[in-house]
Amino acid sequence: MKRVLRLAGHPLHPALVHFPVALWSMTLVWDILWQTQGQALWGQLGYWSLAAGLALALPAMAAGMIDLAAIGDNPAAEKAAMRHMAIMSIAAAVALANLLLRHGNPAQVTPLQLALSSLCLVLLVAGAWYGGELVYRHGAGCIE
Repeated sequence: MKRVLRLAGHPLHPALVHFPVALWSMTLVWDILWQTQGQALWGQLGYWSLAAGLALALPAMAAGMIDLAAIGDNPAAEKAAMRHMAIMSIAAAVALANLLLRHGNPAQVTPLQLALSSLCLVLLVAGAWYGGELVYRHGAGCIE
């Protein structure tokens, strides 16, 4: 199984996903700091982490869609890929909802927004599990 989208011989999708994953994960850290310290800076950092993560998720998702087309006739890999894509898409939707809820007042974090940040992290971990399954069990991204 080969990945279609490569840069200098390296698969592009795994390189791109680190940015939204890190930014959305940090949103929970900023939210917890806001809850414990109440400083506007933490709420604003959470807002901008969500926004930057969403912007950077778009090229990662596009690269992932191209890679999905390269799976070929491998039902087990396709099943893992579909689970990975579904979970990560839900994580992106949760991040978007969280961002939209913060838009009016990005310096404040409500309990609902904290819950959405937590849910997003859980989804990221679950989605990454299936991404790892694609690479380590099914050889996605390996050169034949």
